[in-house]
Amino acid sequence: MITVNIFKAHIYEDSNKDQRNDLHLTAKNFDEPIALKMTAQKNKVVSLHGAKGTEKIVYMGGLNQDLMNQMTKKLTAAGFRVEEAPENLNGNHPDNIANKNRNLEGGQLELTRALRDELLDDPSQMKKFADAVRQAISASTSYPNGRTYDFGSDNFSTSFWLNNGNPFYLTSGDTIEGVQSPIDPTKSEKIRFDFYNEKDQLVISRAAQAVGHKWFRYTMNLPTGYYKIKVVNVSGHPSWIYGGLHY
Repeated sequence: MITVNIFKAHIYEDSNKDQRNDLHLTAKNFDEPIALKMTAQKNKVVSLHGAKGTEKIVYMGGLNQDLMNQMTKKLTAAGFRVEEAPENLNGNHPDNIANKNRNLEGGQLELTRALRDELLDDPSQMKKFADAVRQAISASTSYPNGRTYDFGSDNFSTSFWLNNGNPFYLTSGDTIEGVQSPIDPTKSEKIRFDFYNEKDQLVISRAAQAVGHKWFRYTMNLPTGYYKIKVVNVSGHPSWIYGGLHY
């Protein structure tokens, strides 16, 4: 499903002010609730923007490298000129709505005015462009970092953050599961998973005691939202742990 949000502004002559810049809503400041909710529940997000330019160019940006590579490949094969986006158009800010999906990685296409005019004037070119974008979305992996986020440690006795402390978008039915074991099989080991909300408040903890070798599986039962996950070695005995976040 594609959602298009459009607003029209009337520009009045004002020699002291560039009203068009004042009215420009940047992607990192776009916070329309319905759009944010839709984006947060999707694994693949692509946003299309307009850029200045008299040459027909697609500037490729975003944080989902696989999606960007597929877009570049498919659009180039369809005859469109694709270039890496300059810094001011690269769409790599974490607050960019394209990067607020389940994997916190999306794609952003900046189309120059010349290209937009061509697409609007030539239905066959518009279809060719749309088909290439759809093919790229289909060809890219749904889970650039793994919708099942795999994690592990061969020898830890303190704690570590999943995904380097970056948040996951979780729902109540999501699970975390795997296997843990103390390096010294005579030791009793306890591993805890701490879930923090966007305000860095500890919301819930899940812990498993392991003697020798232990499988664990926890259902989140959390309100839908963004959470950081910390893995804590409660006992402090060196242990190994491997698992996956299924979300």
